[in-house]
Amino acid sequence: MAHGHPIAAGIFITGIVCLIGYSSVNAIQHQRIEREEKAKKLVETKRSNIAEAVRRGEEGDYESAAVMLAEVYNADPGDIDAAYNLGIALQALGKNDDAEKIFSGILAKDPEDYDATAELAGVYDAKGDADRALQLLDKVPVGKANMTARLEDGTRWAAVRKDARFEALLTKHGAKAATPPAPEGEAPAPE
Repeated sequence: MAHGHPIAAGIFITGIVCLIGYSSVNAIQHQRIEREEKAKKLVETKRSNIAEAVRRGEEGDYESAAVMLAEVYNADPGDIDAAYNLGIALQALGKNDDAEKIFSGILAKDPEDYDATAELAGVYDAKGDADRALQLLDKVPVGKANMTARLEDGTRWAAVRKDARFEALLTKHGAKAATPPAPEGEAPAPE
C-alpha cells in the first residue's frame, strides 16, 4: 500500500503557485519598465525634434521648423514648448491667423504665460491692431518675458510704435526706443 505524503504534496503545490505568482509579478514589472523606457525615449525624441526645429528656425528655415513642430504639437497638443515655438514659426511665415490660434490656446491654459502674451501681441501688431497689441503688452509685468529686449527690437512693433502708449511701455520696462530698420535701398533713420 502506497502512502501519500499530503504535507509534501501541499508544499510542492504551494511552491509551484509561488513560482507562477513570482513569474507573473516579474513579467508585470518587466512590462512596466519597458513602458517607462519607451515613454522616456519618446520624450527625448520629442525634445530633440523641438530643439532641431528651433535651430532651423534660428537659421531662417521657418517652413521646415513649422513642419517639425506641427508634428510634435499634433501628437501632443498639450506640449506648450512645441505650441509656443510653432506659433513663432507660423508668425515668421506670415501665417498670423494660425499663430494667433496657437498663442490664444496657450493663454487659455495658462493666462500668466507672458512669453505667449508678448508673442500674441506681436501677432496683433503684425495684423495692424495696435490697440489689442498694446493691451496685451501692458499685461506683462516688469521683469517678465524679456520685454526690454522685445520692445527694443527694431524689426517689430510697426503698429504699436506709432501709438503714444508705446513710450509708456518702454519706460515701464526700462527699454530704449529702437530705430526701425530702413527700407531696402534707403539710409537708416538718424537716432
